[in-house]
Amino acid sequence: MSGKYPGRPVINRGPDGREITFQPTSAEVVDISSDDAQYTSPVLLYVGTFGDVKVDMAGLGTGIVFANFGPGEFPHAVTKVWKTGTSALNIVALHDSDTALLKS
Repeated sequence: MSGKYPGRPVINRGPDGREITFQPTSAEVVDISSDDAQYTSPVLLYVGTFGDVKVDMAGLGTGIVFANFGPGEFPHAVTKVWKTGTSALNIVALHDSDTALLKS
């Protein structure tokens, strides 16, 4: 997963508005079947179906609901996907091994 152009990193904006580069190095299915999915480092999401996505955005806010989002790349770095308030399915978390890019 590298945005609309294979082989290129995902470009995003940090909490202060500066552009950041996110090069996914691993991925995992987001499991909110029994509890919220929390991440120690920010992740990007791929959402597989239309639905609501409730997240904590890295440095920007908590419990934010994006109504009827998807399918596709969720364009914000997140630290939590909420079980309650998320109805979209087949969500994948994309991890970047260099978390400094997201914290700078």
